[in-house]
Parts: sequence; C-alpha cells; structure tokens
Amino acid sequence: MPNADQLRADWLPRAIDWGEITPAIHRSGGNTYVFGQPVRSVKVLDIGSGGQVNTPITGDGTKPAGVNVVVRGEMLLPAGASEPYEDAILDAILELRDELDVTGGTSFDFYLHHDATNSVYRRLQSCTVTQFDWELTGREVVEYSFVVFTSNQAIDETAPA
Repeated sequence: MPNADQLRADWLPRAIDWGEITPAIHRSGGNTYVFGQPVRSVKVLDIGSGGQVNTPITGDGTKPAGVNVVVRGEMLLPAGASEPYEDAILDAILELRDELDVTGGTSFDFYLHHDATNSVYRRLQSCTVTQFDWELTGREVVEYSFVVFTSNQAIDETAPA
C-alpha cells in the first residue's frame, strides 16, 4: 500500500512542453499576422447556452453562446531599433492594435495555433476583439492581453486562404 508521500507525488502537476504557442489572425483577402514571441498564454473559455461567462449582452437581453479567447504576451524591443526606444515599442504595439482592429468591428479568423512549416492549424472563425490592454512596464518590453470572441465554437484545421 502506498504511503501518503507517494500518493501526493502521483498527484503533483506535471509540466507539458507544448513548444511555442503561435496564434495568428487572418482576414479574408488579407495577410496573416502571426504573433511574435513570447506569447505567454492562450486561455479558451467556452460559453454554454446559459451564458455563464460574462459576455456581451445582445439586444434582446440574452448572453450569446460562444467562445472567449484570452491571449497574453509580450512585445520585445524590435531588433536593430535605435533610440528613442519608446518610439519603436509604441510603433510595434500600434501595429498590433491595427491588426486587432479594435475600433472597426470587422471579423477575422483567429488561429489558436498557426504552424505554416508543418501545415498545422487550429482556427476559430468570425472573431472580433472585445478588449485590448497593454502596459508599458518601464523595461524594453510591452505586456499585452486581448480577448477574442466568436459565437462559432467549432475549431477547424483549415489553413489561411
């Protein structure tokens, strides 16, 4: 019979090496924007028809079913950037903001994983950004997070077209 220490050891969390998380955005007829590294986390919140996760309320007062995806990452100072570094960092974050199109409301395909080298893709369709945050930390790094929402919960394996 195993002792308590052996049982605890069996229940310890084990780290899984997922490799690099490589999300991307693709707009119909447009380019694919692959997020630079490091992307720290991609958290997927499936929302049932009961709308248990806090999501936007529709005109009829109901919360739509769908998927929220929370992405957290960092933007490092671009290679070869010269002083003032603040300009280079702000240019990089404004480029990301434009790619997310936080004001236009146009939809895009969000790739949870985009690996063109090995032709491996995991995609959510008809997505919009509901929140975008970024923080200048005083280092040569910008930390960012954004929330993507789609009412289409299917994840497919289609490459960008």
